[in-house]
Amino acid sequence: MNNLFTTDFIKTAPISVAILDKNLCFTSYSKIWLKEFNIKEKNIVGKYYFDVIPNTPERLRRICKNGLKGKSSKVTGQKFIDLKGNIQWLKWKVDPWNDYEGNITGIIIFAEDITAINRKKELLKKAQDVSNIGGWELDLATNQLHWTEVTKKIHKVGKDYIPKIDEGLSFYKEGKQREKITKLVNECINKGKPYDIELQIITAKGDELWVRAKGEAEFHKGKCVRIFGTIQDIDQEKKNELIYKETAERLKIAAKGAHIGVWEYDVVEDSFLCNDQQYELYGIKKKDFAGDYKAWKSMIHPEDLEKTRIEEEMVLKGKKNYNLTFRVVWPDGTIRHMQSSAELFKDEEGKPVKMIGTNWDITPIIEANLKYTEVTDRLEVATSAAQIGIWEYDIADDNLVWNEQMYELYGIRKEDFSGVYDAWKACLHPEDREQAEEEATKAMMGEKDYENIFRVVWPNGKIKHIQTVGVVHWDKEGRPQKVIGTNWDITPIKEAQLKYKEVADRLNLATNAAQIGIWEYDIAEDHSAWDDQVYKLYGVTKKDFNGGDAAWRALLHPEDRKKVRIEEEKVLKGEKDLNHIFRVVWPNGEIHHLQSAAILLRDEKDNPLKMIGTNWDITAIKEAEDELRKL
Repeated sequence: MNNLFTTDFIKTAPISVAILDKNLCFTSYSKIWLKEFNIKEKNIVGKYYFDVIPNTPERLRRICKNGLKGKSSKVTGQKFIDLKGNIQWLKWKVDPWNDYEGNITGIIIFAEDITAINRKKELLKKAQDVSNIGGWELDLATNQLHWTEVTKKIHKVGKDYIPKIDEGLSFYKEGKQREKITKLVNECINKGKPYDIELQIITAKGDELWVRAKGEAEFHKGKCVRIFGTIQDIDQEKKNELIYKETAERLKIAAKGAHIGVWEYDVVEDSFLCNDQQYELYGIKKKDFAGDYKAWKSMIHPEDLEKTRIEEEMVLKGKKNYNLTFRVVWPDGTIRHMQSSAELFKDEEGKPVKMIGTNWDITPIIEANLKYTEVTDRLEVATSAAQIGIWEYDIADDNLVWNEQMYELYGIRKEDFSGVYDAWKACLHPEDREQAEEEATKAMMGEKDYENIFRVVWPNGKIKHIQTVGVVHWDKEGRPQKVIGTNWDITPIKEAQLKYKEVADRLNLATNAAQIGIWEYDIAEDHSAWDDQVYKLYGVTKKDFNGGDAAWRALLHPEDRKKVRIEEEKVLKGEKDLNHIFRVVWPNGEIHHLQSAAILLRDEKDNPLKMIGTNWDITAIKEAEDELRKL
């Protein structure tokens, strides 16, 4: 009766359990046991345990045999790998099975295959290690804070480190960062509000580290009993993101100040993306532009449609770079001349996928050309000279790399140029070689910046005047490694100087006006940061300018100071953007007309914070206008 009761009890038990006799043969077992170990036989009573479960680990075999000797064993989880490499996790409890007189008649085994559960735990741990995601838990009943190994690794503390409740938040950077996380944790505890935020911590080793912190609460009977969550190391990704944002913002401001339109055309999807300046250049509003190729074409002057189509076909076929001039017709009938350049991107199969480029308005230049009909051809050539050649010279390897425009500037084909320094020197006019080589040598010796003008002789005998600017790159030992620079054709200017001496200076200034200076003024600190070009535009050196507002105003023409101040007051009040013209007086007495455009940045309370903008020299245009009035 007792045996029948025991057998029925074991069979219906809600756990995985089996009883073995002294020969380790089954006398009773639960249904869950058969399911747990995937046993297909319906009846295993009297069968040898290790025949029924042949893959039983050796350690468990020994424990079963020791159970017959009166030894109990309990393991909450152990990993086994058999001879075939199969992984199995087992949890068991083995006890001797006694009769009424206390004699051992067998063993009782409580066993469970926890392989699936532990495999998930292992995968989760590996995923956390790879992604640098750690876990944490704060038990509010015991006030104990628990960190996983990855969390400790992120905080750069030892594996045996036991965090205290008052230390957890102290790792966050003091100030706004710590105040934010403290507020979020309190809201999580008091209101059950989860959080997900990116903040900086100071590790145990003193390093600043960006992390993503997430937390949520668990409530019982209306009371928060614990909060738990994750922390992830996102330092590198966050720093890259911040650098990208800063660069993008500066480029955006520079593009707006210089009125440069930036666009991207998806060849596959037939869609355009443009910045605000692009819409201004085309005289339209964003909502009025359909954003496809057909819509863009509709704004091109009818007489320029064919040449733009031919140019685009050549670019898409890889025959040339995208760099062209065309006219656009505004909705009100105004005609503007555009200069456009772009880069073509292709997929792995070499098929065009998108183009990214810029537009800028060259209408003032074109209009000046029309007014000076005597020099129309030369001025047209001068605007074409805006196509800049880019080159790179590897000093150690004696190797020159040119873009396509360089070959056009030198009147040679790519296959006819060997790419060594002497091959470049051979292209120079014999009278200019010594001077050109001397300038290059001085730059590579660190004695001066590389900037020069020389002549090149084309294979057909034509002579072209080239202006070049380069930057020398140095290795860790301070040795010149390579030089990267640009060339552009200034032949039209040189020819104009010879035939029209009376306007030579103006033409020269007009071409130099394309060099835009970028500046930044901190209103609170009363400090200006200028690039090198701004110093050139004001005719001063860095050491002679202290960066203050008063020092800048001292450089302005006395007659223009009042109107400049009025203009700036309107900008600071938010009535308009900064875009005005004024004169500056160089230390040598020269007066230059400058155009300035800028963006005003404000703080969270809408107070003026700083201005970032551009200056460029329009003296040539002003003087040309004066000459026209005299005619």
